[in-house]
Amino acid sequence: MKQSILLGQLINKSQQCQERAEEILDLPIEQLTKRPNPKAWNTLEVFEHLNYYIDLYNGYISESLTKSKCSVTDKIIPQGFWGNKFRGKMEPTTKGIKKMNTYKFKKPKGKTL
Repeated sequence: MKQSILLGQLINKSQQCQERAEEILDLPIEQLTKRPNPKAWNTLEVFEHLNYYIDLYNGYISESLTKSKCSVTDKIIPQGFWGNKFRGKMEPTTKGIKKMNTYKFKKPKGKTL
């Protein structure tokens, strides 16, 4: 996949996520803290989890951008096994989100948010 296509997709998906998050701001706190089932995270816990990983990845991305050399070419980005595996795990499906483990100390369930 070309860099320009990937960047366009990432920007589009980020804008969609931000728009949806802004819609959720208007929901009552009772709805944001309600669990779909006893074992599931509520909406606020999901956002806490996402914010942790956003902070983590933003640090790695900033560091990579600082170290990288500026390129004006629209290179093809190779897709590897592990990148495709994790990307596929994060994509929602019609059946819901696929289960993926997270660090125990970063599970937000039951924390005061």
